[in-house]
Amino acid sequence: MLLRVTMVTLAMACTLGAAPVLAADDGEMNAKSCIIDKDLNFHDDNGKYTFRMDFENDCARSITCTVDAYITGARGPSSGHAILLFAAKTQAPTPKSYTMKVKAAGGTAQVARSCTFL
Repeated sequence: MLLRVTMVTLAMACTLGAAPVLAADDGEMNAKSCIIDKDLNFHDDNGKYTFRMDFENDCARSITCTVDAYITGARGPSSGHAILLFAAKTQAPTPKSYTMKVKAAGGTAQVARSCTFL
């Protein structure tokens, strides 16, 4: 059985007089787009396996982000959760990192983040 999903576009919603779908998340979307992924990679330090995520704020406002990661590898899954605070780019444009322990030095990583301006 084929399931067909119909989506209402933003233009159609505005034409029909409804509020735009993304209006409530507009601030979150802007803050999220300010954070640059510098590096997301597996690391092996003498048999201690980690997955490191490096981010940097590219905007003039301070931002907080909640980062969630789920890694699947040959030795099983690992998950992590962190809250990162980013200073404004003009104050201290230093990258922030989150490193989590994993069970193998490879696999599939799913990373999500939710960011807001402070």
